[in-house]
Amino acid sequence: MKFDNPRRILALFAALYFGIALFIPVYTPFLEDLYFSSFTWEQAIVVRAVLTGMAGLSSLALWMFCRFWVGRRSRGLAGVVLAGFLLPAVIVEVPRELSRSQRQRARVLWARIKTESRLISMEDEELLSVGGHPVGVRLRYQVHYPEGGEILAHIPPATLLTESSPYSGGFGALKKESRALNATDYVITVDLLPNFMPRVVVFPGYSRDSTSFCFNWMPRAPGSQVDSSRAVVLDTPPQTFRINLGTPRYSAPTRGTYHLRQFYEGAQQDGAKECS
Repeated sequence: MKFDNPRRILALFAALYFGIALFIPVYTPFLEDLYFSSFTWEQAIVVRAVLTGMAGLSSLALWMFCRFWVGRRSRGLAGVVLAGFLLPAVIVEVPRELSRSQRQRARVLWARIKTESRLISMEDEELLSVGGHPVGVRLRYQVHYPEGGEILAHIPPATLLTESSPYSGGFGALKKESRALNATDYVITVDLLPNFMPRVVVFPGYSRDSTSFCFNWMPRAPGSQVDSSRAVVLDTPPQTFRINLGTPRYSAPTRGTYHLRQFYEGAQQDGAKECS
């Protein structure tokens, strides 16, 4: 095949681009660096689609360059051939550089958030179920994050711990919501349930079969001084819990006093039951 015809060169490079896009193994080091660290079949389809899009973009860009280089400048085809090899590298490198730039900006922003964020206020109150019964604790706090909107979703919310024995089952977050007051200040609400709550309370949309209403008791460990068994929960007097927040760093007892037995009875009123 002679390479004195621009159309032949464009067709050859288009075939090369799309051949690579369609037949290159998806899991290769440069794709791992550019897109994902591991691949599911859904991610493989996405990567294949992106590669095909890049092949189309490279073919279009080469055609436009050829029109400019040969048609208007009346120059030889050596520049077109050179551009044909360089264009895919440029098109691949641009998103990689953008990704690196975004990661660097995120690192700088995260460093600022860790040093400049501050807690403005922290409140706690009883959390009521849809049926109006007490089942946990709601935390509502206001924080200042410098330019925090971009990374706010990645900052872990405040959590609860018991101030003292015997209950050590912990709490799980049912829901987290955030609302921006301005560019830097946010109100965050976190609903927390003790870990013995049934799945139907923790996950309201969960399948409502009979086992979903069962309390989630942890078995007593042999020789353990602390556990979260049913007897311990029912016998624990009203107490405060400790609020922990990592960014900004905060640790203090709740203002309110809460009774685990009341949470247990509230869940029972919503249909929770003992299954063993």
